[in-house]
Amino acid sequence: MAETFCCSSSDAQKSLSLCDKVNQLNDAGERELETITQSPVVNVQANSEPVENPETPFAKSSSIWEKIESLGVFHFMPQKLHFHPLVKCKEVCREGFAVGYMVSFASLVDKTSKLQIDDPSDVIHSYLDTLAELEMLGFGVKGHSESA
Repeated sequence: MAETFCCSSSDAQKSLSLCDKVNQLNDAGERELETITQSPVVNVQANSEPVENPETPFAKSSSIWEKIESLGVFHFMPQKLHFHPLVKCKEVCREGFAVGYMVSFASLVDKTSKLQIDDPSDVIHSYLDTLAELEMLGFGVKGHSESA
């Protein structure tokens, strides 16, 4: 039986597949966690109040945003993220999911840059599927998915 952690289990739309996957329990009762997360371009000031952005469904209040946004990938691949699908997740979880998506994006960019011609096709397809999911959150993945 699947339990809900932070997202509503009543909505099974594709746009929520990332949120749903994080919240599903597999038959063994262990949490399924897909590598999903990451995105930059957030105005965060150290020791400040939460930053409200009308473009995102959450306020950026965590001190980790500054470190994530300083990652090199977000400087050479600026992003205009909206995270709209997260509106269907519980509000308390949205910022954490967004942080995770940003970390996943940075990791995926690194992994795809190291792909070799003889890498297994299932790995490549997995990366492409994840890039497509990240694109739904506003990540600019076009150039990167074409090079994968």
